[in-house]
Amino acid sequence: MRILLVNPNREVSPFPVAPIGALFVASAARRAGHHVDFLDLTFKMFPRASLKKRLGGKAYDLAA
Repeated sequence: MRILLVNPNREVSPFPVAPIGALFVASAARRAGHHVDFLDLTFKMFPRASLKKRLGGKAYDLAA
């Protein structure tokens, strides 16, 4: 299964927070044999365009 996990959190004040929970999920899915891509939108200047570009380039079975 091809999976795309997205971190939509763009808050950086007072400091950015690592998406540790999503990364744990990605790690577990990879260990289970799935292909996982991760998109972190925290520092993206144009998050919507970044998401559209990622979704347009590959076919995913699941995006969350």
